[in-house]
Amino acid sequence: MCQTIIIVCELLLAEAVLNSYNNETDLFCFRLDKNSAVNCTWSPSNKSLNNSAYVFYWKEKDSNKPFHITTLLPSVILERKNLSAGKSYAAWVEIQNTVLTSLEFIIDDIVKPQPPASVSAKPEDSTVIGIEWMKPPIIDSSASFQFELQYRMEGQKYWNEVSRDEIEVQAIDYYLEDLQPFTKYQFRVRCGRDGETNKKLWSDWSAVTSAMTLEANPVGMLDVWFMEKGLGRIILLWKPLEKHQAQGIIDRYSVSEWDGEEMIKMTNITCCNISLCESTQLVTVTAYNSVGSTEPAQLNLVQDQPPVLNITVHNRKEQVHVCWEAPAKKVLEFVVEWTNMNLPEQPSEWKKMPALNECIALRNGVLQPLIPYKVSVYTRYQNGLGGPVFTIYYAKEGVPLTGPQVSVYNISQTSATLLWAAIPLSLRQGFILYYTLYWLKQAQEDSKQKVLNISSALHNFTLLNLEPATTYEIWMTASTNGGEGIPGPTLKLNTRASRVEIWKQIVLIVVTMAAFFLCIFFGKCCFHQRIKRLSPFLIPQWCRQRIPDPEIIRTLLQQNSITLEHFGMIENDPEIVNVEEMIPETLSQDPLATSNSPVLAKAESSNTKDLLQPSKPIQDTDSSQKTSIHLYNQLHEQPISTKPPERTCFIFDYEKHFIPSEEDIINDEWQLDRKEQWLGQEEYELSKCLE
Repeated sequence: MCQTIIIVCELLLAEAVLNSYNNETDLFCFRLDKNSAVNCTWSPSNKSLNNSAYVFYWKEKDSNKPFHITTLLPSVILERKNLSAGKSYAAWVEIQNTVLTSLEFIIDDIVKPQPPASVSAKPEDSTVIGIEWMKPPIIDSSASFQFELQYRMEGQKYWNEVSRDEIEVQAIDYYLEDLQPFTKYQFRVRCGRDGETNKKLWSDWSAVTSAMTLEANPVGMLDVWFMEKGLGRIILLWKPLEKHQAQGIIDRYSVSEWDGEEMIKMTNITCCNISLCESTQLVTVTAYNSVGSTEPAQLNLVQDQPPVLNITVHNRKEQVHVCWEAPAKKVLEFVVEWTNMNLPEQPSEWKKMPALNECIALRNGVLQPLIPYKVSVYTRYQNGLGGPVFTIYYAKEGVPLTGPQVSVYNISQTSATLLWAAIPLSLRQGFILYYTLYWLKQAQEDSKQKVLNISSALHNFTLLNLEPATTYEIWMTASTNGGEGIPGPTLKLNTRASRVEIWKQIVLIVVTMAAFFLCIFFGKCCFHQRIKRLSPFLIPQWCRQRIPDPEIIRTLLQQNSITLEHFGMIENDPEIVNVEEMIPETLSQDPLATSNSPVLAKAESSNTKDLLQPSKPIQDTDSSQKTSIHLYNQLHEQPISTKPPERTCFIFDYEKHFIPSEEDIINDEWQLDRKEQWLGQEEYELSKCLE
């Protein structure tokens, strides 16, 4: 059984080898002109990969003595001198004693001509181009040639071929018709001996030449739509014609605006949008090239017609499918519009669908991933528009690029109300499903992070059960179908201290302030005591005199009916009264004491040191008031004389600093010369006696 299987396998392998090598048409020999060598080529064998050499044999058909050439390449060159014209030759190729392929040829029949020369093309019409060429050099003057022509639109991969039956033998030109207007075409030509069926003996293709057909009248209508910009502003949009529709260069567009049946404006513009008047209800757009124009495209802008009933958008087989339910009223067509919401200023894209369609498939790449699109569906009627009905859609969702920025609205000891704004649309990259709130005690290694998911519809939340006088770090993230996004900015929140803590702080502040003021008070007393001790040494004696209070003196004078004339305060001439003048002992020693007032005499006798002599250092801050009260008591004890005194003035201790002493006056030379005048005659004589 096993032996039988082995034999079958060997037979199948031998058959496959024979089939692979027995290809008589694989060997090909040719020459370029009558004096050139013969080139022979064949397909390489798998055995040649093992460094096996090819053996090429050739001989005259009736000869038994072949010639051979050994080579490692699948080609050889036979010199022209080894071959004779008009004779038939046989050739074959062997490898490892196995025949690969064989061929019979006559050297006159294996001539491969040169390609046609000087191939050119010229447009004759918007659909016709003429192609011309020249014949190749002829080996045999009696030989005839046939030609093949190929053409294609520029940019296409594959060539179209003109049938050989349409091109006459020995032709040198051809007019290609039924081409598209204003389209560039490429051409190439080759030739072969008339009747030659072996394509390998045809010439190579000529160099490629090109030409463009002329312009023609544009066909079709423009695809016109609009875009609302708010505040009643409408932008009219249209798509440029496809190349096969334009059939030339569109050099301008004509836009006509109508309000009812009256045309209010006509504008010529290059392309491809224009702002309309607020009162425009109907608009037409026409495209022009050098030959003619399209039919006017019309759009009624009145939006008072029934819209579609529903709209759904979903992904299926890498395409975005937009479907809707048609209204009961018959429509002309549906318009599906999509707008990039991240770039609202960018013009919308749209596509019109026939009235029988209720779904459209947008190919992959029309809607970019991670970008929100506003997908709308309009109904278009003869007398207006309906809709739009729209939805927001992401072709593919990702994670948000940031989280919400949290702020504090209200805060207490154990709670805090947080606010946040919606994430900018350009950073969402999907529909926000929910927010995640994180909070953590700051600077506590053992603190655990707390997490809470919050509905995407909320924009505030109150955190409860917080600890008083504690700092928290708070941040948020947003999640979409693509996953959780990047955290937003971190907020540091300090809760308020508890009431017990506040009272403790208040008590501490009060106690501290009381201690501070006590220290200041006792320190001040000690400071004043020290100042009083040092004042006799630091402050002049006249600065420490006690000054009577003028208010008290004035009151005493009024109560005792003492006028200012008694004290010599008013310089009126007193009445001349004969009185007996008595000179006290004190006046004899002090020439400045000239007052005869009983009150002053009493004051001088009772408390001379208080009024006329320098006092002791001040011991009391209210000494001036006590001095005034003391004087008041003296005035009440001594009856007031009704006789007006002579010119008399009070001299207090404070004033003595500014009055010269007795010795200064006596020793003054000017005063000595006039001593009789200011002392008086009697006093002067008395002073002379005393001297």
